[in-house]
Amino acid sequence: MGGANVAIYLFELIRIKGAAMILGPTGVGLLGAYQVLLKIVGVITTDGLRNSGVRQIAQFESENQPTSIAVVVKSIWRVSVSLAVLGSVMLFLGIDEIGSWLFSNRLDPISTLFLAVALTISAASGCNLALLQGTRHIKEFAIAQVLSAAFGSLICLVLYASLGTQGIAPGLVASSLALLFFTGRFARRIELPRIKLGFRATIFQSRELISLSIALIWSGLLVYALDAVARGLLVRSFGLFSGGLYQAAWSISGLFAGFVIAAMGSDFYPRLTALIHDKTAATTLINQQTEIGVLLAVPGLALTICFATEILAIVYSREFVSASELLRYFALGIFGRVISWPLGFIQLAKGKALLFLATETFFGSLYLGGMLYFLEHHGLHGIGQAFALNYLAYTVTMLMVARRLIGFRWSSSTRTLLTQSLIIILAGFFSTFLDSEYALAFGILITVVATVFCVRGLASRLGKDHPLTRTIINNPTLRKILNIS
Repeated sequence: MGGANVAIYLFELIRIKGAAMILGPTGVGLLGAYQVLLKIVGVITTDGLRNSGVRQIAQFESENQPTSIAVVVKSIWRVSVSLAVLGSVMLFLGIDEIGSWLFSNRLDPISTLFLAVALTISAASGCNLALLQGTRHIKEFAIAQVLSAAFGSLICLVLYASLGTQGIAPGLVASSLALLFFTGRFARRIELPRIKLGFRATIFQSRELISLSIALIWSGLLVYALDAVARGLLVRSFGLFSGGLYQAAWSISGLFAGFVIAAMGSDFYPRLTALIHDKTAATTLINQQTEIGVLLAVPGLALTICFATEILAIVYSREFVSASELLRYFALGIFGRVISWPLGFIQLAKGKALLFLATETFFGSLYLGGMLYFLEHHGLHGIGQAFALNYLAYTVTMLMVARRLIGFRWSSSTRTLLTQSLIIILAGFFSTFLDSEYALAFGILITVVATVFCVRGLASRLGKDHPLTRTIINNPTLRKILNIS
């Protein structure tokens, strides 16, 4: 799944580069505002039900109960689409307020209609994704997303080039259609019994599904609502141009590490759910996932921190380089996110909805307070500082929660890896304060060290039969550089 996510984010990079060249910083800011609006409503209508559905489907799959899986799938589809229609109505009712906050003017009704259509389509494709992920058809899950990302990015670039900023909203619809088409093709290959399910039966069978999804919905709302707050504050204080800078820094930080988190959610979550009652096995799995996640993320994060200015210029344009400091702080926060993400899944796997709700609410509030404070005192990059500090506190707290729930502790191997990785990341961050020629030299050195260190670590943990390890062993130059035999 990690390789698939690399491909997905490469297509995203291509789309971002095209948007930056065609639309400019203001257009990129507008694109980011549309995306966060769609995500906020999508969390309520789709994401929460889909993620809680994955948990139920994974349980029924392990118990070989295809009829129960069919009930969950049909329930997700009915409730998600119904909520999507309701969410579309709410979009139109709040068109003036939304436009004033995110866009500095009234939201265009035609664009709102496109958003409503994209929302409904996404609700239908969310059902397919839950089925593929819950039954651990991870290969099909990955291929569907790669293909939809490729076709969606291509169509979006054509629309941007043809219609300018007016092509942004139709592009969201095209991307949603691509995802629905490809996920539907793979989901239909999974044989499930045909069932008849009335409306009352749907509500009854979905009781646990809806109960857990409330916590997931609230968690997602906090994430995207805070994102919207940050954008709104920047747009109101500095204009839509600053929203484009924020979008650039946020997107790149996600592109270099987000694939690790996505891989955890698609494969790790169902596995942890199946093992959660075996504390020893669950602890071992979380340590393994943490190590793999860190080894995958650190080279990209080191590169991002050391060469933030150059990356912004290449991926976007020279107009975006003033977001480089913000990008570095976001990268620091992403490192904390990668470390803490496996720990956060423990609450979901245990079905501790109220605890999950409480912790997410607390840290959402903490981030909001930090964002308001640092934005006032440090400007644009203050949001990045608040993000990094919030994930530091979140990681410490999740460790305590994990210890209480399953007696979790980081293994000695994991602690050593985290210490070494933190040294690399901080060395890269502080090297950017040196004179330019020294910063360049240290940046190259740190990135090379991070890459060699992490590739060696991955090869040793994945074993000699893994394609990555075989590739290194079969290449004399790589085998010598990495000292792997």
